[in-house]
Amino acid sequence: MESFLEFLILLAFGGACAVIAQSRGRNPFAWFCLGFIFNCFALILLLVLPDMQEIEDRHQETEDQARRLREELSQERQRNQAFRGHVKARLDVHDAALQIDTREQTPVTELPPPPPEPTPLEDLGLPAEGWYVAEAGGAADGPLSLADLATRLREGRVARTALIWNADYEQDWVPWRDTPLGEELA
Repeated sequence: MESFLEFLILLAFGGACAVIAQSRGRNPFAWFCLGFIFNCFALILLLVLPDMQEIEDRHQETEDQARRLREELSQERQRNQAFRGHVKARLDVHDAALQIDTREQTPVTELPPPPPEPTPLEDLGLPAEGWYVAEAGGAADGPLSLADLATRLREGRVARTALIWNADYEQDWVPWRDTPLGEELA
């Protein structure tokens, strides 16, 4: 009687493994045999292993999404090509109306010459020290070096209408635009 009871227990493990294996996308016959032979070890192993049905569903979902994305990309490329054709046709109409051809692009073979190098401040014939600058209605700022004055003028920290003075250059205040410095920085 005990052997019959043991046989029933082995059949129960085999059957349980087969039912669970079927629901998880695995071979039920193979798992029946494993459950019959290895009992609870096969059942535990079956429960620990990943669900093949879930894996297959995720794989199919990924494939479907990739297919949809490929179709969308193809449609987008077709719309892009149609739009490009439309734009080219409209540009051709404009070119014909203006009697020009914008499709012909002449390559630039020669670069324009670089701007002339700035003249060193010493070559302007201006004193290097003792400069004052004043804006209309404002107080005079100085004494400044010629380099500091030129820096302020370049950076726009001094208005275009400002006056400058140096005892060694002029007796009166003059607009900085009327000096060799103004000609150099203009």
